Amino acid sequence: MPSIGGLIVHLARASQRQPHVDRLMARLPVPVHVLEAADGQNPNDSEFSRYSTEPLFGPEYPFEMKSGEIGCFISHRAAWSEIIARGWDAGLILEDDVSIDPKPFQRAFDLALNHVGPMTYTRFPWRQKEAVEACFAEEDDIKLFCPSHVGLGTQAQIVGRGAAERLLALTEQFDRPVDTFLQMTWKTGVEMRVIWPSGVSEISYALGGTTLTKAKRGLNEKIKAELLRTKYRRQIASLSRAGGG
Repeated sequence: MPSIGGLIVHLARASQRQPHVDRLMARLPVPVHVLEAADGQNPNDSEFSRYSTEPLFGPEYPFEMKSGEIGCFISHRAAWSEIIARGWDAGLILEDDVSIDPKPFQRAFDLALNHVGPMTYTRFPWRQKEAVEACFAEEDDIKLFCPSHVGLGTQAQIVGRGAAERLLALTEQFDRPVDTFLQMTWKTGVEMRVIWPSGVSEISYALGGTTLTKAKRGLNEKIKAELLRTKYRRQIASLSRAGGG
């Protein structure tokens, strides 16, 4: 059985979430450490210079990253680094706006852990939108599978040590949000998997709302942004099916 520890990425100024973090720590099936998130509202950390405004990969990401998105990416890089520093075979990484239903989560966690490899990255999504490309394992109603293309969100995941090392090496600089980068499996070489049902839900609305700042846009800007977003998602889906070719 691989050695695994847990990390909860928590923004220190979001103090209203601390009681929830304490409850989450008590419910998780592995020893858990709180990892302080990078704060996009106070971007003094030299890590923020890793963000490149010039495109690094194709397809080009059509938006400038918000400071909160940059902080989120930096926080996940810190989590990957922590997996390596602690000598774990894999790490369970959760953001502080998730809740778990202990029984279904335990079942999903056990199935995922039985199939963890050095280069695996297993997503525990809070809603299921991904089509099954290939099923690795199945137990009753739970499936561990490879998706036809990777969905968005980084609320909960198990990351193998080799995957953490690979992702760190590839993101010395980055040009798009962490979840959109993870979709590019033809670049990362990481084995992206999904487990569903996961026993995970996203409850930022109950914890005072998102910590990401949303820019105000006029109607024309909103329409343009939606068209760009749709085009980009189609490009990612197409490249996923073609293996990047």
